[in-house]
Amino acid sequence: MTRSADLLREGRGLLLDLVDRAEVRDAAAAWIGRVNSVIARTDRVDVDALLIRPDGCVARVLPVRWAPGSANRPELRPNSRLRFAR
Repeated sequence: MTRSADLLREGRGLLLDLVDRAEVRDAAAAWIGRVNSVIARTDRVDVDALLIRPDGCVARVLPVRWAPGSANRPELRPNSRLRFAR
């Protein structure tokens, strides 16, 4: 088991993909180089993915109701206000 703190040591954001779906990976592709993407497991059933800032705070939550094929939804596109400083 790997702790999320260990995954954040590189100083990048972290996308925890809790459902291992291609749509989540496709949405994460826009942040390559700034965000590490990891498939994770949890007992929670109300969240598909979490985007975590380098300081450990949750920046975005992808709820279960997210429909396949919705990677073009504005809230999943890279956001100019969402920055991960080095």
